[in-house]
Parts: sequence; C-alpha cells; structure tokens
Amino acid sequence: MNYSPNGPRNRSGNPRYIEVARQLERDMEERYAPGDFLPSERELHRRFGVTVKTVRSALAHLSERSLVQKLPARGTMVLGPATAAISGTPSDTPSRGDAARPAAGACSGTVALVMPLSPYLLIALARGIEPALRRHGLRLMLCGTYPAGPGSDVPDDPQGHEAEVLESVSDSGVAGVLWWSMFGRANRGVARKLMAQGTPIVLLDNLVPHLACDWIGIDDYSASYQACAHLTALGHRDVAFIGERVGDTITVTYEERLSGYADGMMEFLANGTSDAGPPDESAMTVPTEWLREVPAALHNRVLFVPQQTLGEYGPLAGMLASERRPTALYISTDNVTSLVMQTIHKLGLRVPDDIAVVTTGDVGRFTGEQPSITAIRQPFDMMARRAVRLLMQRMREPDRPIQHVHLPTRLIVRQSTVGDAAQHGRADDDAEPHNRAGVPHLAASAGATLTERGAQ
Repeated sequence: MNYSPNGPRNRSGNPRYIEVARQLERDMEERYAPGDFLPSERELHRRFGVTVKTVRSALAHLSERSLVQKLPARGTMVLGPATAAISGTPSDTPSRGDAARPAAGACSGTVALVMPLSPYLLIALARGIEPALRRHGLRLMLCGTYPAGPGSDVPDDPQGHEAEVLESVSDSGVAGVLWWSMFGRANRGVARKLMAQGTPIVLLDNLVPHLACDWIGIDDYSASYQACAHLTALGHRDVAFIGERVGDTITVTYEERLSGYADGMMEFLANGTSDAGPPDESAMTVPTEWLREVPAALHNRVLFVPQQTLGEYGPLAGMLASERRPTALYISTDNVTSLVMQTIHKLGLRVPDDIAVVTTGDVGRFTGEQPSITAIRQPFDMMARRAVRLLMQRMREPDRPIQHVHLPTRLIVRQSTVGDAAQHGRADDDAEPHNRAGVPHLAASAGATLTERGAQ
C-alpha cells in the first residue's frame, strides 16, 4: 500500500487517513485487547509515512465508531474489537471458515437470553444482541426470570423461579445461553447441568463465583469509587449508598460496588471529616453480612430498596427527611432511580442544592428525568455485541481459556451534581474525559481490561 504523504489519496482512491484507519483496525483485531494502547501519534506518523494530522484524522475516524478512545496524558485506548469494518461489512459476519464449523447445539439455531425483565435494560441489551446473533444465523429467545423495577410483581421465591427458567432452557436444547444472573450462587448447579450438556453460557454483568464460564461486565468497584470521587471532589462528605434488594442474597456486583463506595469514603472517615454521624445499627435495612467491607460508621448510610416497593419507602424517606440527611446519594442501579427522585421531590428537596445524585447504568437517560441525572455509563451496546462474540468463540472452541472481559465506563456529568454548570459544558454523550470531579468537562473514563483466567 502506498502511504506517500504527497497528494490527498493513495492508489486505491481512498483518502490516506481511511487507509491508515483500516490498517489500525486490522492491527486491533489481530494484536490488541480492550484496554491496550495504540502506539503514539509520532510512532504512527513514522510507521505510515504520513503527516501527524493524517494520523489524528485516522484516530478520530476510529473514535467516532467507538473502537478507540483518547485519554488525556495516556494515549489512545482500544475499546474493543471492531464491530463493523470501515468498508461497511460487519466484522461479526461469519467467515466461510466459521460457517464450515457448526457449533455444538447449533441445530436449534436459538440462543436464550435469561435475565430480569427490566424494560430499559432489556431494550438496551436486546437491540445489540439480536442483530449480532442474526448475522450468525441464530435467533434470540427471551427468557424472563421476573419483572424488574419498583412495584414489580416479584415471585414469592425469585431464586427458585430463576432456577426454573434455567431448567426450561436446559430442556429446550438451545445453542447457547446469555445469562444476567441475580441468584448465581444458589443456581450454579443448574448452570453446570447446562454446561455439562455442551451448552455454553456467557454471564452478563453479574459474575457467578466458582462457575467456569465466560463473563462480560464492568469493573464495579472502580465505577462505584469513581462516583464517590466525583461527589467528594465537589465537597460532599456524607454520601449514602442506595441499592435494590431482590430476595435475601447479594450479588457479586453489589459486593464490588459496596467495596468501591466504602473505599471512596474511607479517606474522610480516616481523617475525621466525614459528616455521616455515629453508626445506628437499629437503622440498618440489610443483613450484617452484606456490609463486611463497609466501615461501621457507614452502615446507616447503606440502604437497599425492596424491589416490590411502589411509592414511598419508609427508610428512604426517613433518611432524606432527617436533620442529618446525607448531602449526596450514590444510586448503584438505575432500577430505583425514579423512585428515589420521586421521594426527593415529594419532600421538597432541590437537586443538587439540597442533595446531589449519581446513578449507575444510565439507561435512565431515555426517561427524560428532570433534572438530568449524572451517571456512570455502562456500555450496554458494547456488552451485547461482545457477549455474542464470546459465545460464538466458545461454541467454536469449547476448550479455549475462560475470558473475563471488563468494559470501560464513563462518568457523564449532568445537572443532578453540578446544576447549571452542566449547561456550560457539552451535555451530550460524547463529552471528552477530564478530571475526577468531571468539571468543567462532562465525562471521565475508566479503562477497559481483558483478563483470561480459569474458574474461581
């Protein structure tokens, strides 16, 4: 290929930056994992024999397609394998070699998505999973474990109901399973039965300890820590953790987010500047064993809202109405954001003047909540595509090493933490990363990492 710096196009007739972008995309597919960094602009300038401006145009082209992200003072980070070639041909499309290798169980032509029926989350995942499966000639079968969100009609035994759904999937002979588990520890046995039958499983979001299968999600500890770092950088010293309770078990996701929250507030507990007040064990709303990683001084600042709750939840309203109410809330799941905001408004509190709010997930951005909510953005579209990729790899190579893929998150700063200051920045989803407080720019990023490891 001719990368001569003379003239706007090479022999193929394409702009030079497109040819550079194509080669970098091939490099990412063959040699780079998510979280790796590309060579510097100067190194790429020397390699391709083009101007630095052309290199920057190529990187910008890749960034527009969510393949890379430029991090200040660090370089250009690979976000994940390409999902569509620059020519417009989807890279998820099976090659002729792939088509020649039928996967175990592929005769059914169906992949089961087993997850709670959370409307926004379901849309965010299914719209990425279904077309990716279709490119491989597979169909999507939705298997809901229970309705999700405040006021949902949760079964009396949600853990048992999830097990029943997995059993029915086992009997149906599907080609593979994508599982968003809420009771993974209790339902490991059913999952192992599926895998023993040759049905591969890819876990979404919630890791299941001691289950040897692929997993994709975010670094929940870092996401929670980042939310607290944003709030403490804005001067908050009393931050409450709000979760959602389904049944009597806690997921690994919540364990990690609680740990990140605890460490994010530890500095202010250690030097005596925390405003949380003395611990009140009688005010606790969760089992003590859930709080192993949380200092006692924060126990009465951890609240899990039962999923069946519709309308006011007494402990939440009591916390927010007290004279020693927290100055900020870290809502660790989008499922309860609306209920929390309704409670805040009912009490006449102003956001962020009286209380600041950060949530995790950011599926709530589709609801038009006012004020707009600062959020740790989970890349659900990327999770959907990469989950299908992991499943296809496992179907083709059942004995390949187990993969745990951590996807990057972004802090999207909006009115619920900085008020009108958000109007002076870019309020869209493409804001550039800046500092940990997110001011004045409206985003910060945590890197993506991919590790290969065996069963835990």
